[in-house]
Amino acid sequence: MNILNELDALTSLQLEIMIYRAIEEAISTGQNEPSIVAELTKKIPESLKSLTKIGKYTLTTGGIFVHQTPKVKFNGMQKTSIEIGDLLLLNTIIDQRGNRSRRAMLFQAKMVDALPATPDNGDQHDLYEKWPLYTYVHGALQNQHRYITAPDLHLAAKYLLLNKNNAGIPFKRHYLKQALANASALTASPTRPLNHYQCFAEELRQFILGNAGKIFLAMDDQDYKNYSDLHNIGISYPPSVKNVLPFLFGFYDWEGWSLMVNDLIRSTARKATRLMNVQPSSQATGVRGVNVENIMMFTSSISLISQLAPPSDQVPTDKNDPNEEDGGISIIEFILQEVEGTENNKYLEEI
Repeated sequence: MNILNELDALTSLQLEIMIYRAIEEAISTGQNEPSIVAELTKKIPESLKSLTKIGKYTLTTGGIFVHQTPKVKFNGMQKTSIEIGDLLLLNTIIDQRGNRSRRAMLFQAKMVDALPATPDNGDQHDLYEKWPLYTYVHGALQNQHRYITAPDLHLAAKYLLLNKNNAGIPFKRHYLKQALANASALTASPTRPLNHYQCFAEELRQFILGNAGKIFLAMDDQDYKNYSDLHNIGISYPPSVKNVLPFLFGFYDWEGWSLMVNDLIRSTARKATRLMNVQPSSQATGVRGVNVENIMMFTSSISLISQLAPPSDQVPTDKNDPNEEDGGISIIEFILQEVEGTENNKYLEEI
């Protein structure tokens, strides 16, 4: 569901300014890539709290940050393992009949000083450019294999380029081609060299409105197990057979993209981090404010991640393997639910 055409100009501008200000503040406040990503996870939902309506839709958003996201390995890597990503965006749009459209985008964040940008991790670049068969290396997903293939993966898994030198300037439409080089946050397709630079604030606005990212299937526990089993059967066949399997099974790609998104949601729900404050209502010490039971029941509820807690100002410092990168993963969720009513434009009256 794409609600872009239903959006009035005033609300569109309101959304644009809120996103832009949150990103600029996060980049200005954060000290390095992990802390900036954590700040984005906190400040974007905070900024959008006052925008409760977008056209005919109510907007709900929240975010979580977890240190040590799932790490993966694949043949030909230089390092022991790499993180699969730094920022996962989730979007759910629900119409009045209860139909739901879910989209996701995955980003690898990198600090840059200028354009053109060159990735400093060849393994990470290979993963995002080629998506070879990979294996999770620890945790509940250890030894699970994934093979993700689709014609639009470069639109769904991208680089997020952060430039502190350009942060803090007044609101400016950096998605205009002549202004891209002055943006503090850009996205880029993981080609060689990186290409198709876009303003992150504008791409995030498009994502919230259902006009970016890649559709994925939200799975309950049984579906998750079934699809994972089918996926592992499928990837055991030679390439000539792999091309036929989607038609035999009746679904594209053995749900590889959907499985990866569900992998990240589930592994995040089970982890703790020093970067998140424990929510007062949480029963588990160290769990960063996420109700694990609710997150695993997302197919019967609206939110995939619920009872979200804001990140603290701490930055991860422990690093067990010198060949592995430090950091974590953020998940920011946006929910648009169609209702009757008028737009909320109070925010614009204050700016």
